[in-house]
Amino acid sequence: MKQKIILGLTIMLWLVKVNAQTLDVQFNTTPLTKGDSLKSYNIVVWVEDEYGKFISTLLVYADNKKQLVKWYSKTTGSTGNAITGGTLSTAKKHYIDWDCRKFNGAFISLGKYKLCLESSSVGEAETYHEVPISIFYKAYEIKRDDLTFFPNLVISFTPITVTGKSK
Repeated sequence: MKQKIILGLTIMLWLVKVNAQTLDVQFNTTPLTKGDSLKSYNIVVWVEDEYGKFISTLLVYADNKKQLVKWYSKTTGSTGNAITGGTLSTAKKHYIDWDCRKFNGAFISLGKYKLCLESSSVGEAETYHEVPISIFYKAYEIKRDDLTFFPNLVISFTPITVTGKSK
């Protein structure tokens, strides 16, 4: 019995180590309209698989989450382990460090995904962007400065490095 418990714990630790990859995202928020402040400005960042199935919310700043229409329709407001806060009122730099887990805590599979970014503000058009990302064994970095309200977007993926000795 004791050996089974030890074996089970060893397998669990190995799985954690094998899946210990990270996706880092950073961007600035700035007003959509020059001279405007960020009054009632909502933003959300989440991950979907390549077919559009919701995986996990990474960040949401909104007093009224229903104003983030695309995200809310897929998640009904699920925030899980996301960075959360109220509606933004100032520009700031955002940092997200995602451990590649689904909203339910399970690790995602290797594959292709989409980083989804949405923003809404009273009196402004809603913005929505998708950036293709992949979770494989190769590190990469994506830089985008063409996304409305999400300038200076940098996405970095660090895969797990499994080291072991063969006998």
